[in-house]
Amino acid sequence: MAHSGYYEYYERISQPFMRLARPLAIVDKALVYAFVAIFVALATFLFVTQDPRAVRVVLTCAISFAFCTILRFVLNKPRPYDEFAIHPLVRKDVHGLSFPSRHVFSAAVISASLAYVNVPLGIAAYVLVALIAAVRVIGGVHYPRDVVAGIVLGTACALVGYLLIP
Repeated sequence: MAHSGYYEYYERISQPFMRLARPLAIVDKALVYAFVAIFVALATFLFVTQDPRAVRVVLTCAISFAFCTILRFVLNKPRPYDEFAIHPLVRKDVHGLSFPSRHVFSAAVISASLAYVNVPLGIAAYVLVALIAAVRVIGGVHYPRDVVAGIVLGTACALVGYLLIP
């Protein structure tokens, strides 16, 4: 998305949701909690069943989350509301740290981890990743590039983790 037209782009995509700002924020939070629950359920299931993939899943997710946090800190890209006079539908008090979207990145890592254990459930989780990505852009807290990078980098980190961690 070219920066010069971002204000108009954001106004166009957010307009249909202006009266739904509160429900949009609730969906945003609910999806975050859903992925926390998915991760906890996955890790618990793997440990309880003594699945040898348990440690691999937890390490891959932990290392990936740390990588994303460090990357965001180093890059410190501005958020749409930092650069434009937009009123985000999802309230956020953070400035910068926009690229990649950590919500989307984390959800992608968790979805890839779920797919590593159960492909159909992993695919279903990726549908929720797409929903988180849409909410984060429509909500005005991330650029499209941030959420696309979150999906791609999160999935790539998980794949590398599952290839490299014994």
